[in-house]
Amino acid sequence: MIVHFLNLDILLGILGGGIYSSVALGTPLPFSWWFVVPGATWCLYTADRLIDTRRSNNGYPTLRHQFHSRYRKSLTFGVVAVGAASAIVGVFTLPWESLFVAALVSILFGLHHVFQRMIGSRWLGAIKDVNVALAYIVAVWSVPLILADGIPTIAIGAITAHITMVAATIVLESLPDKVIDESLDQPSIARLLGEAGTRWFLFISIVTLVLCTWLLRTTMLWPVSLAWVACILSLPLVLRSQLSMPYKRLLIELTLALPIAIKL
Repeated sequence: MIVHFLNLDILLGILGGGIYSSVALGTPLPFSWWFVVPGATWCLYTADRLIDTRRSNNGYPTLRHQFHSRYRKSLTFGVVAVGAASAIVGVFTLPWESLFVAALVSILFGLHHVFQRMIGSRWLGAIKDVNVALAYIVAVWSVPLILADGIPTIAIGAITAHITMVAATIVLESLPDKVIDESLDQPSIARLLGEAGTRWFLFISIVTLVLCTWLLRTTMLWPVSLAWVACILSLPLVLRSQLSMPYKRLLIELTLALPIAIKL
């Protein structure tokens, strides 16, 4: 459970994404990438959740928010330390284009919180889920795409599969909190889509991943894509199980770490 509370499942997902993107594009990643990008992504996610906790004034009844509230000082110190180290190493070792992209994503997150505070619309918060997906995808693919000599046709299927699964995990993660979000009038993708919209979204995700699996059939990535299909089919059942919520979220997040199995 502590893996989820500390957002280490996010970190594992980024590591899995790095392996996946490197194989898809045939581009070895710089050694520093494996510290800078997971570290920076962890900082972004943790900072975002610390801000959410502060805004909710401990009124949001989830164990994750309670954990971030209880250990706010320690987590803030971790964000500052890891963020500074990631920035310093990244500036000296990664392509400058990737640093520019990272800055844009960080600014996007910052502007979102500023506008939400100024405008005061709760539904503006639902846009954050889109920002989260964008940040995750940029973290995984920006450096590999910058370093790649070109984009093979087969890589388009791999990129599409990964983007689809990232979006699906965000939708799946919002489902368990739908009742809580409604009672507190908190925005979420699950509330925006509704039950019918969520079912259609997951159905389209499955169809997309099946097509991507067929496109990737001659590569070592097709088992990952096929496993993601199985995850989308089975995770709704997990969400209805008696597992505690942190474990459910952990299982959802770890689906993005499945490419690590390629290296095992």
